Amino acid sequence: MYSSSILFLMQEHNNDSMPAYFAFLTLMAYNIFLKEQTDVAIIEVGIGGQYDSTNLVRKPAVCGVTSLGMDHVSILGNTIEKIAWQKAGIFKPGVPAFTSPQCSEALKVLHERAEEKGCHLEVAPHFSSYERPGEKFKLGIAGHMQKVNASLALQLTRTWMKSQGVLKGEVLNGVNEASVNGHDDLGVAKPFPFNQSLINGLVECKWLGRNQTIKKNKLTYYLDGAHTLESIQQLLSSHPPLAEGNVWKALRRVLRPTCGGCAGICEIKVPGRCQCVVDRVCIRNPNRVGYVGSRG
Repeated sequence: MYSSSILFLMQEHNNDSMPAYFAFLTLMAYNIFLKEQTDVAIIEVGIGGQYDSTNLVRKPAVCGVTSLGMDHVSILGNTIEKIAWQKAGIFKPGVPAFTSPQCSEALKVLHERAEEKGCHLEVAPHFSSYERPGEKFKLGIAGHMQKVNASLALQLTRTWMKSQGVLKGEVLNGVNEASVNGHDDLGVAKPFPFNQSLINGLVECKWLGRNQTIKKNKLTYYLDGAHTLESIQQLLSSHPPLAEGNVWKALRRVLRPTCGGCAGICEIKVPGRCQCVVDRVCIRNPNRVGYVGSRG
């Protein structure tokens, strides 16, 4: 029902030609959100931000930028500065924005773009800086990088709650005394105490295929969508068996011809000698499926 109505409208205004696939899905999603009167929608860009088909919302409640890496370089640019410029395209005038900690080059561009657009930008604080009552808890998604993502999600969620009047009377976000990388007016967002609802959300959050481990029939499967230098490093550090030299040699053989110009992706150094802990590494790309690695 939704897809046919959107397809008709797009073809009507595009000389009966088929729309781009992602653009079609984006408009269909927005159409569904509006007709179903969705309370809140989390919109993730497809590629970049500035020219992405999702970048249609003029006044979002809040914007966020996750950890940046060298990805889609043929479209976004071959430097982290160019990629940061594209990502900051989602910033909107008067709309608060947060970013995960970035390298100084990326952070400088994000800061400049925020000022250019009249948008107040803050860096999400370290996860350990939040006040956590009671016993420690484990995030629902494995990997220490998820703590970085969780902090950003907490700032975004709390800002939205404030915009909806849920947290009346509270000072939501404030710049603390710490400036970031020499940018005196770019501060670290203020952490806040956890309540039980926040803890439940962090613990119960699941994302199948993201740093997921499945054990079946005496085999262990490590599932993830890591495809950049940074994300592969995080994946390897989260699972000790994957940090063995044998596995990285197998990964490198497949990644080298398929990394799409991502400079440095084939230069990750993984310590440790080959222990043959992992039997096989399977990597799929649109053109082929590679099965590499074996028992030594």
